[in-house]
Amino acid sequence: MKKVLMIGNHPRVKGGISTVIVRFLEFEWDESKIKLRFIPTYIDSNLTVQLIFFMKSIFSILVQLIFNRPTVLYIHMSYKGSFYRAWLVSLLAKIFKVEIIIHLHGSEFKEWYDNCSLSNQKIIRRFLLLSRYVIVLGNEWDKKIKKIDSRIKTKIIMNSVEIPKEIIHWNSEISFLYLGVLIKRKNVDKLIEAFKSINNTNVILNIAGYGRDYKDLRKKVINLGLNERVIFHGWIDKKEKIDLIRRSRFLILPSQNEGLPMAILEAISYGLPVLATDVGDIKEAVIPFKNGFIISSDLTDLTSKLNILCGIDEISWTKMSHNSRKIAEIKFSEKNYFSEISKLF
Repeated sequence: MKKVLMIGNHPRVKGGISTVIVRFLEFEWDESKIKLRFIPTYIDSNLTVQLIFFMKSIFSILVQLIFNRPTVLYIHMSYKGSFYRAWLVSLLAKIFKVEIIIHLHGSEFKEWYDNCSLSNQKIIRRFLLLSRYVIVLGNEWDKKIKKIDSRIKTKIIMNSVEIPKEIIHWNSEISFLYLGVLIKRKNVDKLIEAFKSINNTNVILNIAGYGRDYKDLRKKVINLGLNERVIFHGWIDKKEKIDLIRRSRFLILPSQNEGLPMAILEAISYGLPVLATDVGDIKEAVIPFKNGFIISSDLTDLTSKLNILCGIDEISWTKMSHNSRKIAEIKFSEKNYFSEISKLF
């Protein structure tokens, strides 16, 4: 039985990384003869609580390293604080000669690296080079990490999604759905502005998520007089998410950078077509004119695309819906995903 110690966000932290972590915790590892233990190193709270939580995590990790003797430390990592927490834990792992696998999620990791000081860049490169593998979410992210150092041992393993029994059907109500955190790089402000210019005033935009831009976005909706057309739902549970997917024509994600968003994979698993910008490895899941469309975050182009798609007919939409589901089943099934992960241990 191989022993793996996994660290990352607490599952209650909102976002795509936690969604992946939950899938790891729910998977039946015993069938692969793997014993996986998880110690969260981060919670969403104030800095003092986060520091105390991390110190307690370090103690728990040290106990595992001494008494349980894992063979692999599996790190779910993003950038900034996530990197430095992972790096500190890796120093302990190296003392005990435990190999490290990094599962890189951060959509802004390369940009963050480029803006770091030369001394910090050296630490980042060394950490990535010392790891057995750095898991990246697709070909575009593989290229970005190789630009940091071509010797980094990357492994392309795209995110997976549980394929539900249900597939959604055409809904006469025209509504678009945004799922995700509300921060600047997601361009939700431009999406709201575009909705102001849509010709069909019966179209609804459902925004499910929360973040530091929430209050400003609410003010923008009020100032533009869109209260009845742009609806904020905050963070929602799985049941509420499925209900919103059922009621939607398209998922829309106009981000300026991404990895391979779980929101897109969850949407296509139910057969929902997607509108998204061509960033990160989104084109692995969104094939233009087959199961969705590539859009620009430019306001004029975004408005034009939304106006066109408001008039899509049922036959065309249903074809894209079926294609979304097929892509999810063929490329993003959990069975293939965890088979690839297991081989790394």
